[in-house]
Amino acid sequence: MKTTVNAVLINLTPEQEKTINHLQTLFSSATRFAYQRLLQGNKKKDIQKLIQNQYGLNSRYASDAIEQARQLKQSQEKLLNLQIENWQAKIKIVEQQIAKNNQPEKDTGLQAKLNKRKKKLAYWQTFKDQNTLPKIIFGGRKQFIKRCKGQMSQDEYRASRDNRLLSRGDITKKGNPNTRLVTEGEKVYLIVNTDQYETRGKVKRYIQLKTEVYLPWKPSKKTGAINGRNYRQMVLDYLTTGQPYQIELIRKNGHYFCRITLEETEPFKAITSAQGIIGIDTNPDGLALTLITSDGNFKKSWWLGNGELTNSRTKRRRNLIGETVKAAIKIAQNENVAIVIENLKFKDNRDLKPKVSRKTHQFTYTRLLQGIEREALRQGIEVIKVNPAYTSIIGRCKYQKQYGLSTHQSAALVIGRRGYGYSEKLPKAVRDILPREIRGKNKHHWSQWHVANKTINKLRKAGVKPAFLVA
Repeated sequence: MKTTVNAVLINLTPEQEKTINHLQTLFSSATRFAYQRLLQGNKKKDIQKLIQNQYGLNSRYASDAIEQARQLKQSQEKLLNLQIENWQAKIKIVEQQIAKNNQPEKDTGLQAKLNKRKKKLAYWQTFKDQNTLPKIIFGGRKQFIKRCKGQMSQDEYRASRDNRLLSRGDITKKGNPNTRLVTEGEKVYLIVNTDQYETRGKVKRYIQLKTEVYLPWKPSKKTGAINGRNYRQMVLDYLTTGQPYQIELIRKNGHYFCRITLEETEPFKAITSAQGIIGIDTNPDGLALTLITSDGNFKKSWWLGNGELTNSRTKRRRNLIGETVKAAIKIAQNENVAIVIENLKFKDNRDLKPKVSRKTHQFTYTRLLQGIEREALRQGIEVIKVNPAYTSIIGRCKYQKQYGLSTHQSAALVIGRRGYGYSEKLPKAVRDILPREIRGKNKHHWSQWHVANKTINKLRKAGVKPAFLVA
């Protein structure tokens, strides 16, 4: 499990800042150069030689620049395929709307909507057919637009593009040969290999730069105990192991941030699903937790909600997510049970109302689910991922009224049962509302729940409320 610790370079002299700025410029330029060469189909060895000759970087820096470019190219290829899939799905939705439309006055608008989406699909499909990728803007599109409008100078724009230096670790060198962390007493220093070197006979030695690093830690003013995780001690302990770590230097607002990425050891899973499971249903305004026994029966439930999650600012929301995650993990520890979470995959392939779209965009489901998984692994709690298909409708129809739960808590109950592999057959009351041609067919229960969900929606629109529903 990889963990990134954010640190800061402190007490830099003007000469050191100038050296780091120059090294970041070389590395950023080399990354852009490598990206263009990869698009042309050049081999890594050839690109590495070109970078060393043109930019004067050592072989490790050159290899790191090529790896950055390769990962960028790979992400662009995935994004291209994702865009094509999303627009194909959106076109299919509009075509279905046109086929079902009974109001002639809507035909013009739907057809215009369909043509617009086909045009978008054709734009992305062109790159796929020509085996190319869309152009990217290094440094960010916002900065590029500001530069085009004259809202920032050329020097400021270049500084925003050339503000990064990355060095990967090497296990054979016991850490990171280009950017090495060392301790001297209670202080931590970063030793950076620059592009300048001195020769002693046939040996080439790169001139090194040494600067102090501040590692974050928050001792309590009252007790002296560390608030939250002691990341400083985590890094210091990791350095003694000789394992590789990655260093990334980022210049922003006059400060030099140091991101230290290391491999965090996962403890032994002391808490498993043998004693029970807590199913967790993720929502924009909180988490629903339901505890079930090993035989799949309901035991108790919790709701960890916070309305600020949907409208707070980024840093505030991040802090609230962390507090919510800790509360959920604490419950699992107290109950001595494993955790089941949803294996969610969000795609921009649906037509959502503005309010729903805004909530989905603002609330970082991925951050919340990753937070639960990471914290559970740190505490030795087993984590199980399941497909969340139809968990909400199953919970509403089968368990909400029976146990007096909310919609989200009943969905969490289904998620927990699915973690044990239990299937959810339709109750007799639900089967009775299905069309006759569906009742007798031996279909998978998910397919039957799909039809049941559609049937219930039609009944509710007609003003009929099935007796098995709470509301």
